[in-house]
Amino acid sequence: MTIAQQLGITRFPFRIKNEAGNEIYYEDSEGYWVKVEYDDNEIEIYSEDSQGRIIDNRPKHALISQLEEIVSRLEEDGLYALQGIKDAIAELKK
Repeated sequence: MTIAQQLGITRFPFRIKNEAGNEIYYEDSEGYWVKVEYDDNEIEIYSEDSQGRIIDNRPKHALISQLEEIVSRLEEDGLYALQGIKDAIAELKK
């Protein structure tokens, strides 16, 4: 279910903008959508659409932080079969 469908939106195109005025979500009447992330300098660093296209230009340190947080949460829940993720983090830190 798309965001517009969840919100009951019937007028298209449907757009969401961030505080800086950058479009962070777009959806058309056919159900096609795209979401975008920007860095602190308003540079597009990530986009993903309903057709599965992903462009990821986020800095590696952000990805490392996200992976470390996931590992930490999983370890707190008693799941220790995470060596693959830990190895990926180590590789990214090189």
